[in-house]
Amino acid sequence: MARFWKQLNDGRRFGDLDWPSQPSYARSLDPKEEFCVNVCSFTFHFESKAEIGEYIAFFERQTHPSSRLPVPEGADRFDRWHMQRWFERLPMYLQEEAKRKKVLKALHKAVTLIDAGKL
Repeated sequence: MARFWKQLNDGRRFGDLDWPSQPSYARSLDPKEEFCVNVCSFTFHFESKAEIGEYIAFFERQTHPSSRLPVPEGADRFDRWHMQRWFERLPMYLQEEAKRKKVLKALHKAVTLIDAGKL
């Protein structure tokens, strides 16, 4: 059974290029809410409904393209080892068929709850 809740985000999300982590003294100055969904012993943290939509699109696909990124011209090949996209950080067990369906069901329910104003 999935659990849903809303909490304040203190700005400590790592790897987020759009919103860098704030210094500890400034985290309480700009409080933002995040939506949390706990399913299959994993907790997802979302900043917006659009972000949930990205995860839904990812989990709706049963097979995924290669995660290997092309190396840009003139770049050092070592650079690609430092780049990791959000879906590469997800545990692999969430992509098993049974758990993938549970995750999809929970994410769709989270969107429904946000639209209804209950989350």
